[in-house]
Amino acid sequence: MAIFNTKTRTVFFCTLSLLVLFSPQLSLSSSIHDLLISKGLPAGLLPREVKSYTLSEDGYLEVFLDGPCLTKYENRVFFESVVRANLTYRSLSGVVGLSQEELFLWLPVKDITVDDPRSGLILFDIGVAHKQLSLSLFEDPPDCKPQGEVKSHARKEKGFEAIIIIIIPFIIIIIIPFIIIIIILIPFTGTLFYAGIVGYPKWGHISLFWCLHGPTAT
Repeated sequence: MAIFNTKTRTVFFCTLSLLVLFSPQLSLSSSIHDLLISKGLPAGLLPREVKSYTLSEDGYLEVFLDGPCLTKYENRVFFESVVRANLTYRSLSGVVGLSQEELFLWLPVKDITVDDPRSGLILFDIGVAHKQLSLSLFEDPPDCKPQGEVKSHARKEKGFEAIIIIIIPFIIIIIIPFIIIIIILIPFTGTLFYAGIVGYPKWGHISLFWCLHGPTAT
């Protein structure tokens, strides 16, 4: 009976060791940044708030964060609670769950590539453009603001966007036409003023008439 128990324990531990060794979904949250470095990518591509991750044999990476969060490299970046991508050497392709702010717009990051580490640059594909950033921005994993602060930022952005929505039409409809009218009238008002000063009422009258009726009326 003791021999049977010993054999059973041996088989159990061997099986467990093999499962851990060859598991396609091995997950160690403390080494996610080391994993990026081993793949030729900077550790700072993912924040400190990574809870765990899974990596399949075909390179499909799923990263689980404590929750949606906001951080900043050159511009602000938003991480969803789960970030997915295909991990290959020096590349994260088909990224899902990562957005970057560009000119008040949030654009999804699709691919991240380091073509040549000697260049000191990393390439972000944000769909409408390819943006080159310094690798030095991603040396250390950043701190990521939690969801509550993200909502606060979102409220501030909405307030700012509302102000912009009100101000821009006002500028287009009122201010710009007013400036154009002033620019058009300056030469005529200047001529009229000059004519009145030097004592040529005739020229002042002609200038005023031309201003009101146009050159063809003269």
